[in-house]
Amino acid sequence: MAKEVSNNSGLVSVIFGILGLLSIILTIFALTAPIFGLILSVLGLVFGLVQSKTHKNNWSKAGIIISIIGIILNGVVLIIEFQFLSRLIEEAKPAMEAARQQQELLSQYAQQTQ
Repeated sequence: MAKEVSNNSGLVSVIFGILGLLSIILTIFALTAPIFGLILSVLGLVFGLVQSKTHKNNWSKAGIIISIIGIILNGVVLIIEFQFLSRLIEEAKPAMEAARQQQELLSQYAQQTQ
């Protein structure tokens, strides 16, 4: 009888890689999605490499390729999000300062009228 080879790690690698790629789409709803996508893609890469070490097959190759693409794309999306949020914070600072000044003026006016 031939020894049966398990493809479990390769299959898990492909699944995690695909989930990592799909998490990019979820960025529309949750800004933290690429972080989870990056984690899933790294796990997919690890499982693909484990499968490749034990028995190299198409599942391991596909899992490694998809996971690397997921790592790259999620990394790019995280960088873009970080730049967007830092610009947003910088642009909001003048508005926050104006609101703080208006609040101080209102509290001074309230104290004068009492």
